[in-house]
Amino acid sequence: MKKLNLTVFAAAVVVFTALACGTAFAGGKIDTAKAGDGLVKYEYTGDLKDTEIHVSLELSGGTRITPRMYVSPSVLPLNTGTGEYQFKILEKLPNGKAKPIAEASAVLEKIPDDMVIYIASNMNVDFAASKVCIPEYKKLTDGLEKADGIAALYEEVVNNYTYDHDKAKAVVDKTITYYLPDIDAIYEAKKGICFDYSAVLAGALRSQGVPVKLCKGYAEGLGEYHAWNEIYVGGKWVVVDTTVDAAYAEHDMEYIFEKDSDKYKATSYF
Repeated sequence: MKKLNLTVFAAAVVVFTALACGTAFAGGKIDTAKAGDGLVKYEYTGDLKDTEIHVSLELSGGTRITPRMYVSPSVLPLNTGTGEYQFKILEKLPNGKAKPIAEASAVLEKIPDDMVIYIASNMNVDFAASKVCIPEYKKLTDGLEKADGIAALYEEVVNNYTYDHDKAKAVVDKTITYYLPDIDAIYEAKKGICFDYSAVLAGALRSQGVPVKLCKGYAEGLGEYHAWNEIYVGGKWVVVDTTVDAAYAEHDMEYIFEKDSDKYKATSYF
């Protein structure tokens, strides 16, 4: 088989106790009303273009993530384990320090339900904000059985989107240091990096009630940080990589929907 020159992006009910809204300052709010579903919403009323705002999710003794906030509200999933979570909205100051805008916490005693978390709109898969892509893709699958709809959306992304090598290089070179996919912009351009491919497919399917994970990590044969999907279909999670399959399709090479999960190692899920 030919080798491809492909640069990729280096890129049950939850029981929770001791829920605290914490401290909320002017301009920021953390909504923990759906923490029982494994979801926390961050809201910021200030200017997100000129002010660098980050949201923070930290599991005591475990994982901490602090992605930059580009749209408000933004949702993050509680999928890094059980225990006490701390949530913050932070403003990055010119001196490199961070000023708290809002804080909250929750203790989760059971793992969240994947079937709830991975059909929700969140920071990385923001389909709720879509005015073009999601409505158009609902038309595409109108009247189809679920399995056929999944296949139609997969083929749509594989055969109609091209890889943005310039954006990929900018990410690798760190010219782009913070980035989140805009599903509508990607749909209009029909072009993106692996993060974009994965976000579009996840958003389209989640909006139609299909659980989908956006995975970040490493894939065998690809030297850079990568993004792909796991789709819940046929009663199991299936690894799907539209970025790689689009490259195969572009070169008139065969590709398959389900990938070998042993060749993919996710470091995070959204």
